[in-house]
Amino acid sequence: MENNATRTFVEGALMIAVAQILSFIPTGIGSSFSVDISSIPIILFALRHGWKKGVIVSLAYGIFKIAIGDVQWLTFTQGMIEYTIPYFCMGFAGVFAGPLKKALAQDSDKRGIQIISVATLFAMVLRYFWHFVAGVIYWGEFAPEGWNEVVFSAVFNGASGLATALAVILVIGFLFKSSQRLFRPNFR
Repeated sequence: MENNATRTFVEGALMIAVAQILSFIPTGIGSSFSVDISSIPIILFALRHGWKKGVIVSLAYGIFKIAIGDVQWLTFTQGMIEYTIPYFCMGFAGVFAGPLKKALAQDSDKRGIQIISVATLFAMVLRYFWHFVAGVIYWGEFAPEGWNEVVFSAVFNGASGLATALAVILVIGFLFKSSQRLFRPNFR
């Protein structure tokens, strides 16, 4: 049992490292839109191990980003709203790990892709809701002239969230179709 726990811990640490490496790839357009491809390994981990381990690893990733200074920190509250809570929320993709395992057992590619899509959209809605809140409270002053902070935050965070979700679905869906072994936590 301890061996499995150690493997899971190491896998989580590796996924955090891969996520951070992916975060260095420029995917932003301007200062308000980006596709966060670092979400891919975090959501993959959650789908492999479930939501409990998923939220631990996703929260650890958010804290890691804070620790290395890879954040735009204005106040303590803003930092929590934008870097701990949203990353924590990504781990909730793991709520769908059970249904995904069932789709794997039934050898249903179509159902597996549907579950990956729903899990990713669920996690991204949770995550980007908090980015939206921070956008209204902290970044609204940067809204283009004539836009209020709610519309500004909804449009830009919504676009980033949707683009991120699509990127995650495409990559994880491709991985699922290519090697379903990746979605079995104890593959050999």
